[in-house]
Amino acid sequence: MNAADRERLGAGVAASLAAMGAPELPAHHMYRVVPEAHSDHVVRVEVRRLNVAVGSTRLSWSTFSTRDGEPAVDRLVRAAAEAHADAFPEGVPA
Repeated sequence: MNAADRERLGAGVAASLAAMGAPELPAHHMYRVVPEAHSDHVVRVEVRRLNVAVGSTRLSWSTFSTRDGEPAVDRLVRAAAEAHADAFPEGVPA
């Protein structure tokens, strides 16, 4: 997957999360939603910056449990907002 493909994929995920209510990310950043490696019910939402050549760099993350009683969309959006606030404590760079 080349850099342009990664950016399109990241933009799609970010657009879907923004449509659900998550904060929008600046250009060349993406959300990554993955299951936590050592748990069967914890999901990690990461804010990542796309690298120029290959891959991305994790700036921040937040987790939520799929066992909580509230709707999963609400938990996903809240975790994205927490990760976004941690990645950009002084607001999104211009």
